[in-house]
Amino acid sequence: MDFLSVLKRKQNAMESVAHPYSKLPDYEKYLYCFGLSVMTLGSSKAIAETKPMFDKVLDKISLSQEDRERLISDINSQFDLRISQLLKWVDKKKEIQYLLLFDMQLIAYHTLWAQSYCEKIMKEFSLLFSLEQKEKEFIRSFVQAIKNNNQEKARMLYDKFCADGFFITYKHLHYICPVLNFNLKLDSLVLDKGQKYVIDKETRIENDIMVTNGSVLIIEDAKVKLGGSIRIDGGEIYITNSEIVATRNQEYSMIELVNAFRFVMEHTLIDCNMNTTFLRQYAGDVTLKNCVIKNSVKIPSIFFLGEDMNVVNCQFENCMDGAIRCSQKGNLNIISTNFLNCKAEQGGAIFVDEANTTNIQNCRFEKCEAKFIGGCIYFPYLRYGQNVTNATMIDCKPLDSLMLNQVDYEWGN
Repeated sequence: MDFLSVLKRKQNAMESVAHPYSKLPDYEKYLYCFGLSVMTLGSSKAIAETKPMFDKVLDKISLSQEDRERLISDINSQFDLRISQLLKWVDKKKEIQYLLLFDMQLIAYHTLWAQSYCEKIMKEFSLLFSLEQKEKEFIRSFVQAIKNNNQEKARMLYDKFCADGFFITYKHLHYICPVLNFNLKLDSLVLDKGQKYVIDKETRIENDIMVTNGSVLIIEDAKVKLGGSIRIDGGEIYITNSEIVATRNQEYSMIELVNAFRFVMEHTLIDCNMNTTFLRQYAGDVTLKNCVIKNSVKIPSIFFLGEDMNVVNCQFENCMDGAIRCSQKGNLNIISTNFLNCKAEQGGAIFVDEANTTNIQNCRFEKCEAKFIGGCIYFPYLRYGQNVTNATMIDCKPLDSLMLNQVDYEWGN
């Protein structure tokens, strides 16, 4: 084995990870970097030892050259103002506080002459942030573990940190140590009595997730393999920047919203994997933005019985029993959404039989098909409030009934 090549690849991987705050507004990035600069630029003794690593952090966070130069002048002439602005910004934002101290630990790790000064600065920031001893110890010990390449110890420290009631997202830890693997395996999960649970890493769940009695499930920046269903009864669910794949045949939909006030999903891929369908909601509101839902079977990918549904800039692919069915007197808005290869007996992509108002704008239907009528869209009843505007229909069947019983309709290209 070429050990040097392996080590080089690991080093390249670590250096290529962007900072979690690289996409923050410039003002907030500047405040964060100003906090770091207190340790690096605040003492002539510290500059020589800390500046190379400090510059790497500035590169990863994409701080502009103009702002880098401003750090130097502000340290000398605007210190009180900038520190006050920083503390106001990070107030009650634990993860920003944690990451600032993590970056300080990494910058100061190899110092010799400046070690005492750096430790004093980190101690002062910990006091300003009112961190508990367990929080401070986790940051220090975690950096020590990854610098010693002890991933098992790092994982144990993280698990204990969470067990003690604290939290830091996986994307922050991944930035600190890109080669660290925190993949999670669960048999099932039950949230009750107002619990909050975050899935933010690669996770495999063999059976069901139950969210009840005011509890909240957040799936963010995660890749989830789901063997059962997510059932919300008196709780809430939010999904962003994630990927969820059904791993086995299911009796229920991937997500069952029995009693949920609101369901929001953004920038997420749902792959039903020809095992199940995506969503059944019996009450409340649904908002889907910038999502892909594909490979659903058994019933329509979304079976909606709630009050309001808003689908914006999404894509439905290979929905083998239709993409969306609305059977409740709610409001349905579908905007700038694509439907590809969606099939059903009636309404190949969309079937609306009870909605108060339906607004379908700027949508594209390609290779959608109904066995009987409504190759793209089917309204069983002719009523006002059913509006279809600027729809594009390509290679859909049957040609003589691509859309049935619309009231207000304008063809697209």
